[in-house]
Amino acid sequence: YFDDLKKDIVNVYKKLFDFLSLEYDSFDFSVLFKKQNQAKLSKGYLKWINVFLSKTGIKNLLVGSLGQEMKLKITNFVYTDKFVPKLSIEDRKIMLDYFKDDIEKLEYLLGQDFSNWKKI
Repeated sequence: YFDDLKKDIVNVYKKLFDFLSLEYDSFDFSVLFKKQNQAKLSKGYLKWINVFLSKTGIKNLLVGSLGQEMKLKITNFVYTDKFVPKLSIEDRKIMLDYFKDDIEKLEYLLGQDFSNWKKI
């Protein structure tokens, strides 16, 4: 369950490795704690430059020819996570009302408590 993964990612991965009969003694678990694929938006006027470069294909050409360190520097310059919209309390309530019956059915089918899914 994703909730288990959030609570104890290393233990979940070890169980997965055991299930797949894979060795994990040499696995670098530190990679699991690096944030990947974070939501970010282009900063101000850079948004339009980014759109132009993406639509013309220039962005793909540039990204493919740059090293990882330079890509990271450019990404940090162009994008920010400050303006990523958050789900409002009202929208959370609507979603909970919509999915509550399904959550309860899933709890019954799996014999698992998903009460934390029902919190606003």
